[in-house]
Amino acid sequence: MFRDSYLINPSSRRNREKILKNIYQFINLKIMKKLVFLLIILSFVVPSKILTKESPGLNKNRIIKWTNYQRKKFGIPPLKENPILNKSAKLRLEDMFKYEYFGHVSPKGAKLEDFIKKAGYEYVIIGENLAKGNFKSSKEVIEILMKSSKHRKNILEKEYKEIGVALKRGNFKGKMVWIIVQHFGKPSKHKLSVEH
Repeated sequence: MFRDSYLINPSSRRNREKILKNIYQFINLKIMKKLVFLLIILSFVVPSKILTKESPGLNKNRIIKWTNYQRKKFGIPPLKENPILNKSAKLRLEDMFKYEYFGHVSPKGAKLEDFIKKAGYEYVIIGENLAKGNFKSSKEVIEILMKSSKHRKNILEKEYKEIGVALKRGNFKGKMVWIIVQHFGKPSKHKLSVEH
C-alpha cells in the first residue's frame, strides 16, 4: 500500500527521479575513476609487447636476431653487431641499387673486399650474404637463406665473430623489392672491433 501511494505521489516521483539521477551520475563517476586508475596501472604492469603488437616488417636488428637464433640452434656463439660492417653492407647495398645489379661482383668489378676496405674494417676472414625479394619478415629472409648451402655456411660459420647488416626496399629494375646485405667478419688481432 505504501509503495503504491509513493509511486502515485507526483512530488515524491520527482524527488525519486532526482535522487536516482544523482546516484547514477555518482556511480558513473566512480566507475570512470576506477577505469582510468586501472588503465594507468596496466600501462606500468603489462609488458609493452602485449599492448602493442610487433610489426612483422623487416629491420636490421631482427635480421641479426634471427641470424643469431640459427647459430644458437647449432650451438654456435652469437655474432656481435659491428658498425663498420654495417657501413660496408650499406656501401654494397647503395652500389647495387645505383648500378642495378644483384651479385657479389659489381659491373665495375668491385668485390666484397673493396667495400670492407672502404668502410675501414680490418679482418682475418670475411663473408657476404645477399637476398632480394618481396619478404614479409626478417625471419622469412633468414629461413630462405638457410635453405641455400652457401648462405647457410656463412650464417653458421664459427670463425665469424661479428656482423653488419643493411637493407632497403626500393625500385630495382622497375620493380619494388627488398635487398638485404649481411657482412660477416672476424677482426684482425691488432685492431679489435668497435662495439656500441
